[in-house]
Amino acid sequence: MSDTKLAYFNAPPEQWTILGYYQFRRQQRDFRSLFRQENNLLQKSLHAIVRNSENSFSDRQVKRAGEILNTLK
Repeated sequence: MSDTKLAYFNAPPEQWTILGYYQFRRQQRDFRSLFRQENNLLQKSLHAIVRNSENSFSDRQVKRAGEILNTLK
C-alpha cells in the first residue's frame, strides 16, 4: 500500500474522519475521483491498521480504525 494513502493516518486518531480522509485524498496526485475506488482504498488502509501485523500502530489508532470500519459497513 502506498505511503501516500496511509499518510492521512499520521494525524492523531481522534481527528480521523471519513470526510477528512476524502478531503485529504483529493489533494493527492493519485486521487481517482471515483468514490468506489477511493472507498476501497480507505477500507484497505483501515484494515491494515486494524491488523497491525507489524505493530506499527498504537492501540488508539487500531481502535479508531475499527470504529471507522464499523461506520462504513
